[in-house]
Amino acid sequence: MCEDPEVAAHFAAHLTRHTNKRSNSGHLSKDELHNELITKSVERLGRYIERPSDPERKALREALHELESVNNAYESIPFGMVRIIQDKDVFIVEDAVQCVLSPYSAPSQAYHLARDYAERYDPRYGTGLIPESAPLVMDLVDFWCECYSINRDDL
Repeated sequence: MCEDPEVAAHFAAHLTRHTNKRSNSGHLSKDELHNELITKSVERLGRYIERPSDPERKALREALHELESVNNAYESIPFGMVRIIQDKDVFIVEDAVQCVLSPYSAPSQAYHLARDYAERYDPRYGTGLIPESAPLVMDLVDFWCECYSINRDDL
């Protein structure tokens, strides 16, 4: 569904706006500096999508480096290294920025973004799409319904 890089960019922006709203409501991120970084990155992403230019692209790349620096801890495991995600909201925005900055890989980047956005963990269910994921999946559905002018109530 995200074969068109422009559609993928708007999908990424949609999910980052929802992430920013949840993050700043105090439900997910606990670090105020991370919330400010998310807000700033979402604004830069929106500006770049609306008016792509070299200065906006450079600003978005700077935001990507800042986002990556939040979750830059790695742990050695028997078959390689694993990245430790300390702030999932920051990670989701990082995914979105990568999706927009890499138009040739936008379809796979958008898939990873959607997966990272909706998956949750609960010891009762494990990792994946669990009951807590339902409102997040509805955010995905809302985007596509809007994209294709479908009334969600008709589904």
